[in-house]
Amino acid sequence: MAVHCARHYSKVIFTFFCTLAFFAAAGTETHAWVTDFVRVEKQPDYPGIKAHFIDRVTKDGGVITMYLPETGNAVIDRKIVSIINKQLFDFEKDTGETPPAETNSERAISSNYIIHRPSTTALGVEFTFCESAGKAFCHKHNLNFSLVDGRLLALKDMFDKPQIALKLMSEWSRIEAPKVISTIKEFLFEGTEPKKKFFDQLLATQEGLRIFFWCGQIAPRSQGDPELTMPLANLAQAGPKPEVW
Repeated sequence: MAVHCARHYSKVIFTFFCTLAFFAAAGTETHAWVTDFVRVEKQPDYPGIKAHFIDRVTKDGGVITMYLPETGNAVIDRKIVSIINKQLFDFEKDTGETPPAETNSERAISSNYIIHRPSTTALGVEFTFCESAGKAFCHKHNLNFSLVDGRLLALKDMFDKPQIALKLMSEWSRIEAPKVISTIKEFLFEGTEPKKKFFDQLLATQEGLRIFFWCGQIAPRSQGDPELTMPLANLAQAGPKPEVW
C-alpha cells in the first residue's frame, strides 16, 4: 500500500510540474508592464508552501506573470492548478481574439496569493488576480480546503448550522460595514440579505471568517470591493466545526 501511494503521489506531482512547464516554457524574462496597476507583487514565503512563478508573453503580446502555491497535498494542488489553467485559458483566448490594431501588448494578467491556516486541518488560499485590457481591474478568488482529504470547503462544511451562519453574517455586516466604509442603506440591506449568493466569497482565517463583497454590492462602486473579518465568537450559535477552526 505504501509503495502504491508513493507512486500515485509522484505521478500527481510530476503532472503538476509538467503543467507548469507547459505554461512557463514560452519565456522566463522579466517583462515591463504597460500599467503599474496590473503587476505581480513580490510573493511572500510561507512555511510548507512552495511558490511557483509563470512569466511569459503570449504569441499575440499578452503578458503573464502569475504566482501559485504548491501545498504538498496532491488533491489540493490539482485543484489550484486547474483554477490557474482556466484563468490562463480565458486570458489567452481573449488575447488571441483581439485584433492587433487594438494593442494586445497592453493586455496583462497577474496573480498573487496569501495563505491562511485557521487550524492544523484546514487551509485558506486568498488569490488576487489582476488583468488589464485598456482598463485594469483586480478580483479576489478565495479557496478553503480540508487538509484531511483535500476537498473544497463550502459554508455547510464550516458550520453545523449554515442557515444560522448566514443570518448572523447578515446582521453583523449591517452593523459593522458602515463603520469602515461609506455605504448606502438600500445597497447595504439588499446586499446583505441572509442568502448564499450574497455571502459566496468567504475565507477561513486565524482571526475569524473573512467576508468579501463585490464592487457595488453594499456600497457605491467608489468603495471598491469591501471585506470584513467576523470574529468566530460572533458565529458561535452557528456551530463552527472544529476541523476547520
